[in-house]
Amino acid sequence: MADKLRVGFVGAGGIARAAQIPSFQKNDKVQIVAIADVVQKSVDAAVADFGISKGYTDYNDMFAKEKLDAVVVCTPNKFHAPVSIDALRQGLHVLCEKPMAMNATESAEMTRVARETGKTLMIAYRYRQQAAARAAKKIIDSGELGEIYMIRVNGLRRRGIPSWGVFTNKEMQGGGAMVDYGVHLLDLSLWLAGNPRPIEVSGITSQRRAHGPT
Repeated sequence: MADKLRVGFVGAGGIARAAQIPSFQKNDKVQIVAIADVVQKSVDAAVADFGISKGYTDYNDMFAKEKLDAVVVCTPNKFHAPVSIDALRQGLHVLCEKPMAMNATESAEMTRVARETGKTLMIAYRYRQQAAARAAKKIIDSGELGEIYMIRVNGLRRRGIPSWGVFTNKEMQGGGAMVDYGVHLLDLSLWLAGNPRPIEVSGITSQRRAHGPT
């Protein structure tokens, strides 16, 4: 086991259980050694369901007691920046769920600390890893399409508004469809185009759904 990457999880909710933990457990070069969540019931469930050795309700205890190489941050968006920064300062590599943070200021601080510590900070924009995206990137980088000067992106969610977790909690989530789903498409577009430096950014937000009875 000594040659495996020792990984800890912060957050034992839906995305950790449905996607991240199962994916990591398929990698024979990785060992998930511990998981932390503020909800004891969630910790206990993750430990039992996935055979994880240790569970914590304070991620700082996990950082202190476990000899980790890296951390996967699967918390609500509000905690992406503070948890990631704490992990980086503990000398750990970080894979943080999307979106990167609640705002540009937090994102810039995460980037600064990653550079300062020399540790890897990666955001889980998984669309880059899809076969079609990889093929498109190869074609674009070869010059076959010429200069990319315009990209148009459309996204449609057919399953309705997510009703689980904190998706509709603005304080915890930070935003709506763009934050939840659109960031994948925005990141993919910028990556395919070679990550051009933005000159100007504008946007419009709206809230059209009913609040329901009070």
